[in-house]
Amino acid sequence: ELGYMEMPATNDELYDTATVNAIKRFQYRTFTDSVKAWDGYVGPQTYEKLFADDAIHFFMKSGDTDQKLYDSMLVTAMQEKLVTLGYLSKTTGSYDRNTVDAVRSFQKASSIKSDGVAGEATLKLLATKAEEKANGVAEPSAEPTDVITDTPAETPAP
Repeated sequence: ELGYMEMPATNDELYDTATVNAIKRFQYRTFTDSVKAWDGYVGPQTYEKLFADDAIHFFMKSGDTDQKLYDSMLVTAMQEKLVTLGYLSKTTGSYDRNTVDAVRSFQKASSIKSDGVAGEATLKLLATKAEEKANGVAEPSAEPTDVITDTPAETPAP
């Protein structure tokens, strides 16, 4: 539900590598200052944060790489969609300056707050538009829409 992993194709209830990596991604976003907390296991602190009302949804931002997001191709997969849609020329596996600019352009064209962060709204719309283009679906004429934001909420200072 938070976007850290796809729903498994089978319900074999295994705590497999994909699950461990998804938990690591969640910990990476939630416990940003403690590499020791990024172990991929749901201990008391992770459990509390994972099921909190304000749990952090998955997002990608400048500086992320496939390796930092734990044994996955998440940045590359997003970049492939940007390439498909003509916003980026090649994939690198790194959320670099070109990727930030491509995401901003996509967001601006899609009436999403143009901040260069690929959050829930950006990732969902990017996947939909890339799939439509791959399937030959013509884009409808642009109509004004409300601005959507998927930037993670700032934590207020104590």
